[in-house]
Amino acid sequence: MESKILLSVISCAILLATIVQCYPQFEYRQPPSFMCPTEILQSSKCGCTFAIQEIEIQCPIIESRISVRLTQGSYARVECDHAQDDDFNLIPQLDFKDIPAVQIRRCPLPRRKTIKDITDRLGIKKVTGLWFQSNNIDLGNSLYRQHFKGLTDLQRLVLSSNAISELPADLFNEMKNLSWLELRANKVHLPPDVFNELRNLTVLELGYNKIENTEPGLFKNLHKLNHLNLWGNKLQNLTKLSFEGASGVTELDLSANEIETFNPDVFELLTKLENINLNANHFKELPEGLFEHNKNLSRFKLINNRVQMKSLPSGLFANLTNLDIVQLQCELEVLPENTFEGSYNIRNLTLAQNNISSLAGNVFAHQEKLMDLDLSDNQLSELDDNLFRSTVDLIVLRLSNNHIYNLSANLLGNLKFLRELYLNDNNLHHIDENAFIQQKSLSTLYLQNNFLTLNDHIQHDEILFDDLASGSTSFQYLSDLRILNLRNNRITDMSAVFLINNLKVENVDLSYNNISIINYSNLQILPSGATVNLSHNNIFEINMSALEASAEIQEFAPQVIPAKIYFDHNPLYCNCVIYSFVRYLHNDLNPSVYKLLDLKAENLKCHGPNELANRFVTNLKTNELLCPLDSPQTKIRKCPLNCNCMVRPVDLALIVNCSNLQLSVIPKLPSASGLGLQFIELHVENNNLTKLPLVIGGIGSTTYSQVREIYAQNNSIEKLTAQHLPPNLRILQLENNNLKTMNKSVIEYWNQSRTLESISLSGNPWECKCESLDIFMYIREKFRMISDFNHIKCSDGIKFEVLTKSDLCTHKQVWITAICVTIAILALLIGTLIALYYKYQHEIKVWLYANNLCLFWITEKELDENKIYDAFISYSHKDEDFVTEHLIPTLEKDPYAFKTCWHDRDWVPGEFISVQIAKSVEESKRTIIVLSKNFIESEWGRLEFRTAHESAFNEGRSRVIVIIYGDIGNVDNLDPELKAYLKTNTYVKWGDPWFWKKLIYAMPHSEYTKGLKKNSIKTSVDDKLELIKPIPVTPPPLTTPPAEISISNGILPQFINHTNPSSVTNHYQNGKLPNGITKLPNGYTNGHINNAFVINTNAKQSDV
Repeated sequence: MESKILLSVISCAILLATIVQCYPQFEYRQPPSFMCPTEILQSSKCGCTFAIQEIEIQCPIIESRISVRLTQGSYARVECDHAQDDDFNLIPQLDFKDIPAVQIRRCPLPRRKTIKDITDRLGIKKVTGLWFQSNNIDLGNSLYRQHFKGLTDLQRLVLSSNAISELPADLFNEMKNLSWLELRANKVHLPPDVFNELRNLTVLELGYNKIENTEPGLFKNLHKLNHLNLWGNKLQNLTKLSFEGASGVTELDLSANEIETFNPDVFELLTKLENINLNANHFKELPEGLFEHNKNLSRFKLINNRVQMKSLPSGLFANLTNLDIVQLQCELEVLPENTFEGSYNIRNLTLAQNNISSLAGNVFAHQEKLMDLDLSDNQLSELDDNLFRSTVDLIVLRLSNNHIYNLSANLLGNLKFLRELYLNDNNLHHIDENAFIQQKSLSTLYLQNNFLTLNDHIQHDEILFDDLASGSTSFQYLSDLRILNLRNNRITDMSAVFLINNLKVENVDLSYNNISIINYSNLQILPSGATVNLSHNNIFEINMSALEASAEIQEFAPQVIPAKIYFDHNPLYCNCVIYSFVRYLHNDLNPSVYKLLDLKAENLKCHGPNELANRFVTNLKTNELLCPLDSPQTKIRKCPLNCNCMVRPVDLALIVNCSNLQLSVIPKLPSASGLGLQFIELHVENNNLTKLPLVIGGIGSTTYSQVREIYAQNNSIEKLTAQHLPPNLRILQLENNNLKTMNKSVIEYWNQSRTLESISLSGNPWECKCESLDIFMYIREKFRMISDFNHIKCSDGIKFEVLTKSDLCTHKQVWITAICVTIAILALLIGTLIALYYKYQHEIKVWLYANNLCLFWITEKELDENKIYDAFISYSHKDEDFVTEHLIPTLEKDPYAFKTCWHDRDWVPGEFISVQIAKSVEESKRTIIVLSKNFIESEWGRLEFRTAHESAFNEGRSRVIVIIYGDIGNVDNLDPELKAYLKTNTYVKWGDPWFWKKLIYAMPHSEYTKGLKKNSIKTSVDDKLELIKPIPVTPPPLTTPPAEISISNGILPQFINHTNPSSVTNHYQNGKLPNGITKLPNGYTNGHINNAFVINTNAKQSDV
């Protein structure tokens, strides 16, 4: 299998070389008229296309079988596609005299024509080069002299890949000028006299023909032959007579045959031989004196021998003064010390992939001109110090894939011009400190896959910067070093690699070593543009704390390129030591740092601590990087007993964690300022604390005052005062304690604090009563600071966010109600006449307001002086079209110009909805409720109604205006509060002819209000009567609330049954009520009832 692959590779290489040679280059001279011959093509069945330098003719035009491509001044190519012998007649008569070469591909041999007939149709008069390649057509023995008749000017003939089996002896008799003949890749049998007339032949290619032997005298007349290629055949036995007459051969290729040995004189007649290729044969041995007569031999190649040849004969290459290149790869075990004796001009010697285990110290004696020596892939374990004593001009030395254990100080002593040294994949454990003392020109050093530690000369744990200049590693003299590969060794300290005089280093590979700690001092001497690979080590610490300060004081050249270091795939321990490194990755350091180093860590993950394990370092936050205050070696602990103390460098914080210790008292804390830190972050979660320490006078009060963050969740703290809060407190977390109320001093502290940022108070049994009003108001006002505002609840489970002041102080409402009742009774006793007036005051005021008369009676002043808006409009967003297209435009335009509060326009984004509802109701003189099915289904709508109703009740004022918009269904199915309200109050209904008059009347009246323009309102008697519409006998049966009290008690029916109907009408028209009726059914009278405007909206114009 191996030989077949090699043979295929060789075949492809030669085929490629042949193709390149098949197209000789000529100087291009563009003719004035190199284009399709139109006059000829018009009379033929062919088509033509042309470019600047090429013409392509296809015959016939459709489904062409022959195509001709002509390249000006170069060659003509005739290519067939299932063509027959007669199809050559399709080619039109052309005239291209200056084309010297013709290539015929995939075409059959012409039977009734010669090849010259084809070239004549192309107009080519003198053919010097011919390539005939049938490819898949097997020519066998069908090739005759007649085919080449007339081609007397032919100099180069290629008949490769035609499956030719027989050649007539006279085939080439007319080709006396032929100098190049290729018969490669056939299966030809060569008659003894077939080449007799080719006296000018210089190149003969017979490769890959399955030739088993050559007849003696086959080359007897080929005195000018220089290149003879017999590769890829089945030759076994060759004698000197095989080459009789070919004494001028300089290059001989016998590779890929089946030769096992030679006779000593086989090349005796080839006295001019310079280059011989014996690759891929079956040599078991070579005879002594094989090249005794070949003094001009300069290149010898024997690689990939298919069997082992353990030894070479003595002096095989001795005394060949022209020998320049030797390549030997045949599993040699022994190399005689006189192998190259007397051959002192060798420049390239390859002995790779053998089994040589030792070399004599003088095997390369006197090889002063040797420049490239390859000893890789052998079994060498120890090298004699004299081995390279003579090879003073050596530039490249390859010793990789051996078993070399030690590199001594003297081995390379004479190699002053060495530039490349390959010692990778050995067993190297030690390199002498002076091993490279003479290698000042060395630029490439490969040492990967060894066992080097490079700790031999290190006296301390770390080499300081000042020590680097003195030279203390194996590479101290390599001032011209560019590439250093130390991958996969056992290096533990990077200091053993770099020196201050390695200023030309471009690439250093230290991956897969055991380096554990990287400090900036290890990297500060890297030259501009250098690349260092530190991936796949055991690096757990990267300390770049000195990086920023060092970069700030350095001066950078304009075109400086930062050194690039790769840290991927290391077990980094992510504590505060890597703080500067993480800041670098976040681009958070001084810009000058990034001119100095380019640190790469895209695939670097944390190996510890547990909470950061498997996190990408690039994703870390600097506040996550901590270090313990006390190390395991600390004799006197600073941290409280059983507590865990950490240092956080990002904000110079001392974190004291005493959580989950069943503590009842906070222990004395260490001093942050005494440690050079700024403050303490205290964690005491999940303990049994009932109080916090006192800032003044308590145990450890001095250090407690340094606390800025307190995390005391899940304790039993019952009381908190300002004395328990440090002066610069920033975070206070008190969730899940036993706090019921808050001392006023704490509220004052919070209000005055300039540092407080976050408070958490949920999970405490807060008592929601008047005593808690201060904490309630603070939480509502500072809700952004309260991190758990949405979760703070009263002890009864009610959330703070839905509470109002009246919910906390309900006893005030009782007193206000009692006082109001008392005043009402006194007013009733002393003001009977006044009471009669008030009985009909609303009808009067509506009429006056509609007619712009006596407006001073209906103004509102004192209670509304601080109100911003005339009305707050509460509605469901599904009814927004009614509000925006009818309600708001009418109220806000002249002549009324009311100022309304509309949440889409006037609410502040970001505040809680409940807060904004209360605020809008409080700042508005009226609240207009657009009551619809959508409003009833809205939770926020009911909250707005409740807030407005409570506000009106507290003030004892008529604040709520209800507008029925659409069908609201059965009132009994409504929310209890809304149901009770509608049953005791009336409303305005959209569609009522008096809708706008009643609504404008219910709105606030100021002394500047103009009222309704007379010309816009009818002032008939019907209008006036509409305001005092008599009560119908039967209430409307639709969706308006039914009459209560009077009808249910039967008073109104009884009155009707005993009274003349006309008298009933008169009673109502005169504004009087029948005896026994103290209250009219809802919807039939106007006035103040339960602090809401009650407006009759059921009357219609047709009812008057």
